[in-house]
Amino acid sequence: MRLPLLLFYCIAIFSTSYGQDTFIRYSNHGTNENKPIVVATPDLGWVLYSPDSFLLYKYNACGVLQWGKHFHITASVFSGLDFFIGTRKKGFAFLALLDGPNGRFTQVVNLDSAGNILWSKVLKDSEYEQTTYSLGQDPHGNFMVYANASKIGGGEVYNMISKISEEGNYLWTRFYNHGGIWGGAICTSDNGYLARTGNNFIKTDAEGLVQWSSLFQTGGQFYYAPLEVADGYILTGRSNLSAEYAIAKLTKSGTSAWPHKKVLTQFLNFPFFSKCPNGNVAAIANRFGNVQSQFGVIEYTSDFDFVRHSGGYFDNIPIIMNGNSLTFRNDGIPLLAGSFLLGDAPSLPKLFFAKMNAQYQTGCDTVLPPFVVKLEPVDASPVATVSTLHPFLFNHVPLEVSTVSSETFTLCGQLQPLEIHIDGDRLLCQGQTGKLRQIAGDLFDRYLWNNGQTTAEINVTEPGKYWLQATNSCRAESVTDTIEVKQFQFPPQTFPGEYSLCNVDTVVLDATLPGVHYVWNTGDTTATILPSKAGMYSVRLTSMGCTTDWKTEVNDCEQIEMPNLFTPNDDQINDHFIARKWKGILQSELKIYNRWGQMIFTSNDFSKTGWDGTGHNGGIYYWLLKYTNFENKVKTLKGTIQMVK
Repeated sequence: MRLPLLLFYCIAIFSTSYGQDTFIRYSNHGTNENKPIVVATPDLGWVLYSPDSFLLYKYNACGVLQWGKHFHITASVFSGLDFFIGTRKKGFAFLALLDGPNGRFTQVVNLDSAGNILWSKVLKDSEYEQTTYSLGQDPHGNFMVYANASKIGGGEVYNMISKISEEGNYLWTRFYNHGGIWGGAICTSDNGYLARTGNNFIKTDAEGLVQWSSLFQTGGQFYYAPLEVADGYILTGRSNLSAEYAIAKLTKSGTSAWPHKKVLTQFLNFPFFSKCPNGNVAAIANRFGNVQSQFGVIEYTSDFDFVRHSGGYFDNIPIIMNGNSLTFRNDGIPLLAGSFLLGDAPSLPKLFFAKMNAQYQTGCDTVLPPFVVKLEPVDASPVATVSTLHPFLFNHVPLEVSTVSSETFTLCGQLQPLEIHIDGDRLLCQGQTGKLRQIAGDLFDRYLWNNGQTTAEINVTEPGKYWLQATNSCRAESVTDTIEVKQFQFPPQTFPGEYSLCNVDTVVLDATLPGVHYVWNTGDTTATILPSKAGMYSVRLTSMGCTTDWKTEVNDCEQIEMPNLFTPNDDQINDHFIARKWKGILQSELKIYNRWGQMIFTSNDFSKTGWDGTGHNGGIYYWLLKYTNFENKVKTLKGTIQMVK
């Protein structure tokens, strides 16, 4: 027996932690189909939907079953892939194609987050039956149903899009003239729709009116729904009957984004594409192996350039696995669903789901060889599309629901060691807030600190010992760690907060402390400075990563003391008439007069140069000093000076 190789392709590079527990588990529920779908839920859990039996299972973040629902729909078939979605209101919706004596018609069921029915209605027409392919929900909450509409009893076949409000009210249906080739459709970010029928692509607005339509040859066998990315739409198709699949890209205006399509080789089944959290593309592909089953991950850029790959491995176990659905939780962790057969004994396939870590590992991993990519020419050309309104009936239909249970079994997995480590600010600066956080990754979902806080990171303002208890609810296990936080305090300021220059000519500001770096507002970086001018002086002290500022104000004062006698006899003693004290003076003008009132000397720099009496005889002289003090007040002093020669 040949065994399939299960592959995951992804362009995403996640920033989440690698510390997740991983596993592959299967349900004891048997399924006749290979198309189960997994949808992530806001609580980091997921639902697993089996379309052949209309079973819906809800699992928590640990992979433990919380509830199961069975929707009793009879005489049903399905033909598309996009028939189960998560809704904008955190619930779910699915399609069923009812097969009755008067044709096939589409049932749409809308559920809340607990799987309860909000409404159940059938889209029906007396002239046309449907083959349904896709269900979607637009940014405003309206549902889109895409199908082929075939004349009952034979005749023309149309592509059709139906729009239904979030409350279940029928809005409209439009037919498009591209025959009965199967395909798929999506709701686009501009509130419109993009439908595929064979190799024809029809882009419409919110009312279903055609904006553009293109013929684009991606392959001749399989026609899956496009996938929207930031700069266009990813298209896929099977190139031929061998294991080759073509990847192409349309721009948002319907032209070819690449000159070539990229053909991926060595696949057994189509690589189902999904959107990664970062806006790139992910896909699953299934492939044959020999005596063991493998699964892996290959990453590409958004233009399908290879980045990296990794894979899984079952050693000599006869197991057949087919992946069908790939999604991502809100934390970026990938989830996969599919069906598998274990052993050689005939049995129905089982549903399985896988929770991987951010590197797409499950605990049974290996490295896969690189895959071949070929380039083939491709181009998009406009094609005429005619759109017509065709009303349908959309009526309530009762639906019975029962509760079901299911056992799960683990195929493989990897439990990471439960270790918790606290890191952060071990030394607090006085008056500042520090942070403590656990750095053990995403293994834990509950936290309790000794101060009562319950988050993975806390703020601390006080020194002391802090412990953290972290719990992994899936394992019902807790671990603890302790950290001691100390506080650094600078001593009190070593110099007064105020000085006066009245009593001293120079102030000594000494901030000397051991192990401290200094930066004064004067630009000095020494421990001590000697200011001789009035002003505000401050120093920033830094030590152990903490800082504090010390400051003082040096006040000026007004002091003028003039002599009454000088002896200019060149003995270097009292040879000049000059002020004995001169403080707090911003500017001045001194004038000297003889006894007849004649001005014989003037100076604006008297405090430095004085008057030496040159050219004048000894005697009594009169002086007048006009000055501005440090408070910007203008004052006048006068007196006499005796010159003795």
